[in-house]
Amino acid sequence: MRAAHVTDRWLEWGDAVLNVDEGALEIPGKWSVLPRRRDPVQGRVKGDFETAARQLRPLAEGDADWGTAALDDPGSEPRLVEAARAQLAGEPTLLGTAALVAIQGFGIVPDGLALEHGLPFAAEVLVEGCDIEVRSKPGPDGWKPGPIGLQAWARHPGGRTVFASDWSCAAKRLRTLLAFADEPEYRAAVAALAGHRRSAERRIVVSYLVPSETAWVDECCADLPALERGGADLRTMLLCSLGTPEQVAALGELAVIPCVSGIEEVLATMADGIGPAVAPLLTRLIKYPGSRFGKPAVELLGRVPSDEAFQMLLDGLGKEGVRPGVAEFMRRFPARAMRVLPPVAAGGSQKAAAARRLLDGHMLAHPDLAAAEGLTVEVVVEAGSLPAALVTPSWLRASKEAPDPVVIPGLKAPSGENLVWEPGEREKWAATRGYWTKQTLDDHKPHLQNYLAGRLAYPGHQIQLFGQGPEEVVRPLLADWNLKEAVDHSADLMPIVARYELDARPAAFRAGKRDGAGNGWVLLPFLDAEVTRLMADRLARVKSARRVSDTYFRRHGLKAVPYLVPDAFGKRRTARDGALEALRLIASMHGPEQVVDAAREHGDEVAAGLPSLLAVPESAPDGVPDAEPVPKIGRWVDVARLPRVRLREGGTVLPLPAAGHLVGMLSLSALQEHPDLKAARDVCDPASLAEFGWALLEQWQAARLPSPLWPLEALRWIGDDETVRRLAPVIAAWPGESGHTRAVRGLWVLAGIGTEVALLKLDTIARRSTFKGLKKAAQETVRQVADRLGLSEERLADRLVPGLGLDADGTAVLDYGPRRFTVGFDEQLRPLVRDEKGRPRTSLPAPGVRDDAVLAPAARRSFTELKKDVRAVAGDQIRRLESAMVAQRRWTAAEFRRFLVGHPLMWHLARRLVWVSGTTGFRLAEDRTFADVDDEAIALPDGAEVGIVHPVRLPAAALGAWSELFADYQILQPFPQLGRAVHALTEDECAGGRLTRFEDVPVPTGKVLGLTRGAWERGTPEDGGVETRMTRPLPGGLTLVADLDPGIVIGLVDHFPEQRLRSIALAGRRETPPTFGDLDPVTASELLTELTGLTTP
Repeated sequence: MRAAHVTDRWLEWGDAVLNVDEGALEIPGKWSVLPRRRDPVQGRVKGDFETAARQLRPLAEGDADWGTAALDDPGSEPRLVEAARAQLAGEPTLLGTAALVAIQGFGIVPDGLALEHGLPFAAEVLVEGCDIEVRSKPGPDGWKPGPIGLQAWARHPGGRTVFASDWSCAAKRLRTLLAFADEPEYRAAVAALAGHRRSAERRIVVSYLVPSETAWVDECCADLPALERGGADLRTMLLCSLGTPEQVAALGELAVIPCVSGIEEVLATMADGIGPAVAPLLTRLIKYPGSRFGKPAVELLGRVPSDEAFQMLLDGLGKEGVRPGVAEFMRRFPARAMRVLPPVAAGGSQKAAAARRLLDGHMLAHPDLAAAEGLTVEVVVEAGSLPAALVTPSWLRASKEAPDPVVIPGLKAPSGENLVWEPGEREKWAATRGYWTKQTLDDHKPHLQNYLAGRLAYPGHQIQLFGQGPEEVVRPLLADWNLKEAVDHSADLMPIVARYELDARPAAFRAGKRDGAGNGWVLLPFLDAEVTRLMADRLARVKSARRVSDTYFRRHGLKAVPYLVPDAFGKRRTARDGALEALRLIASMHGPEQVVDAAREHGDEVAAGLPSLLAVPESAPDGVPDAEPVPKIGRWVDVARLPRVRLREGGTVLPLPAAGHLVGMLSLSALQEHPDLKAARDVCDPASLAEFGWALLEQWQAARLPSPLWPLEALRWIGDDETVRRLAPVIAAWPGESGHTRAVRGLWVLAGIGTEVALLKLDTIARRSTFKGLKKAAQETVRQVADRLGLSEERLADRLVPGLGLDADGTAVLDYGPRRFTVGFDEQLRPLVRDEKGRPRTSLPAPGVRDDAVLAPAARRSFTELKKDVRAVAGDQIRRLESAMVAQRRWTAAEFRRFLVGHPLMWHLARRLVWVSGTTGFRLAEDRTFADVDDEAIALPDGAEVGIVHPVRLPAAALGAWSELFADYQILQPFPQLGRAVHALTEDECAGGRLTRFEDVPVPTGKVLGLTRGAWERGTPEDGGVETRMTRPLPGGLTLVADLDPGIVIGLVDHFPEQRLRSIALAGRRETPPTFGDLDPVTASELLTELTGLTTP
């Protein structure tokens, strides 16, 4: 089954070549295997017997000074001490020898005792000493080893047997010596060991040393109570002794592999002993395939030649870490995989879909095996029928000479610096708060003095000074401010740019140049030669900052062309490459003719030469400066196992070489789509391409996600809604697997796919992610998508609420074949089921014998998924509507009708709320018309604005009338509206900036932290890692600051179980101190409600 080789220190087993009969179980060559005796004896073993004998001689000569402390220790067991002293006095016994060897160390047993006294005696000593241990005690000074105690155990506390590490190593060595001993010596050892099988533990130890004695192993397997109480060490020894499938069956439920160190050796030894019967024993380990113990189990299963092993791997297809085992199995056992995959690939589950992708690629790689199984292999299109891009892609159409660059001297970019704001952008930036701008600066003077003296080195303190200091002080300093830290402070710098505009440009440019991927965002409004050149360079050369540069040129478009032209026709290659990349990007959006027109201010020569530069070069040879990039594909890509890509017409599939070229195109499409990929997409079936891209991503995942990230980025161009559904949970989980960079790139992919489903998943991550970094990146991506569409984030979110396949009336029909059921939802979004005659049912019935065997189960699964999706959507939208009420958001009448009244789910929520248009309150009636508090129908003018009325805005009489009406109709609201607590500020509080009624109040620390579930944020840790503030952003750039005493200790939040609110005050960037009278009644009420809940016992 495999070839063995021997080293001077240990017997190892090599990995032989693959067997064509698909019947061999081959253990990885890097794994060590504990040998077992075979007939005839295979191999030989060497050892340093002389060294071991020299270590043994002090024992034989009675020189036992090293053992005096153990024998004199009052904690040593008298029986062992007596035997050891007798041994030293010339009365040798097995127990005495074992006791002295335990003190010396069991490492001398296998080779030393075997040389001096023979292998049988060494085996007896080792078994006799298996339950002897030496326990160290702390010395007088507390750390040096002191006297040692010699003790024996029947079983360790808790009933578990634990062997000393040096004894375990000696047992492995002795097992090796016995496996390769001469036959007479082996038989003598077996005979000697027979007398030491007097307890269940020792019977297992003996079987571990001589596992070829099948009858003894059978006896151990039959003693289940002893094994159950024995613990991991004994169980591992028995598992490493197994030699027949019958022994595995005898163990039953106890045949479970413990999670122990050296798991690879345990698995290898078991596989060597019982072959394919090892597969079911791996069930527990592969539940967590990415773990320390799961990875070796998956690797071994990929080498086990049994249908059961492959089925176990296929059952875990949805788990990270299983695919390497699946790929290995299919490589080693292609015929077996071809037989097992088709039944698994049948059906509509995610597992079936994954299996179908595997089967497609496997059939393409092994058409002969597919034919033998009666599987239909799709027709491969002739190369002559394909577009040139799929037969000879650009990197293979390399010209031998590259044209000289066109240089036009004397061109100059427009002078001056410009600031171009998008509508509402400056106000949005002014209200943006980063980590440091959230922290209130009470007194700017210490920071100013330190800055002027060159001592304000900490970037966060500099941001506080420039962001919150008086304008007359800060503005003159901006020109020389240099934020010397390559960290993303974009959210902190945005309000500074919004406040000081062009005066902030030098500082913003330095920050953006130092950290293009993060701080580069603050350069978006600036349009001048220096910023444009920086953005073009980053677009061409700095992958991490390409996203910023791409956004910059899409934003400024043709206005950036005059700034790019001088570099595009210049001598410097680096600047020329960046300018050409940017110009081609602009041309892809606006057309080459528009770019040429925008460049005409530089003269006719430029206008005549620019079209040839805008054309993307088809090819260039290696080594030429402007060479067409050649794909760099990792060895992990296995094109033959990727699913076939079908053509749009004819039903044929791409040949393997064309599929390989397609992979190359995808690898070259990290930021912009490769021109050849566009041609390929024109002829290939979109769904088939999406499957191809996803399978490529899975191969990348199976290869442990090697750099770069192009397999992920490629999905931007060929992914579809199904890709999005699979990718979104992967992105959400990546930060927890040290994959933040991948996750953020995945957000870019979702935004690039751009479908309603993709944007919905992106918005969900932005709202729900538990990883702050990913959540922030997702929110920023949503903002960019919204800006691109000319929408606010909330208006974009309106458009992303899924309909979940429901009709306009909020129902769906589920087809069971002979029967059909209509599913809808009541006002609380509970499912309602009716049969074909309209009769209500308590629930959707289980499929019956007369129902369609395919349609009925699929319909029931759809119903289950629909209920789950409705619950998830309802939770998100309820929170969003409540936030809209608090923020006093308004919808246009058209938006209200389309996204709330006309939506199959949202109208159920909307009809349970009181709305307002101007001063008129109304609700949605059951027929989706509008009714006022007197239940009279009203009309909603087309120009009206609609919002969710906050009870603080309702007069007491109107509030009471609405509450009575909702009670009469038994309308349950989705969140507190009419019954919401309402609070008001006192006149003194309106005139001041502090809320003294909540100050000096003791509050549990847990309740303080609970504020972060809303709009409150924890402050910056001070010395000692203590947070002494909580802040809450308020409209108008204001912040409420709550000072805590003694504060919250980072990482030990319950260190101080109670906090005292020292002060609660307003802060803001104003020349005059803000007052609570600046707040609107709704914000004030919500704020007081939060503080009242915090301070009320």
